[in-house]
Amino acid sequence: MAQIATACFPNAQQIQDCFQVQRLSSELLQIIQVALRKEALTEDNAQVKATRERGGRYHAPRYENGDINQGVTGKKLLPAV
Repeated sequence: MAQIATACFPNAQQIQDCFQVQRLSSELLQIIQVALRKEALTEDNAQVKATRERGGRYHAPRYENGDINQGVTGKKLLPAV
């Protein structure tokens, strides 16, 4: 099995322990979450700046449950490992 994995995926890390798989997937999801949060903050900051330049006051759009975009991306999706 290891030879097949090496032949098909030469740059992949081979893991034998299920805990390590969970840890790596949690780390990768956290990286994605941070990138999405940065994107949401950048977008919101641009909207705030544009609204202020027009002399208005910015109100973040809310989801049906009352959360705003920054709040959704700021929540922990996964428990820390």
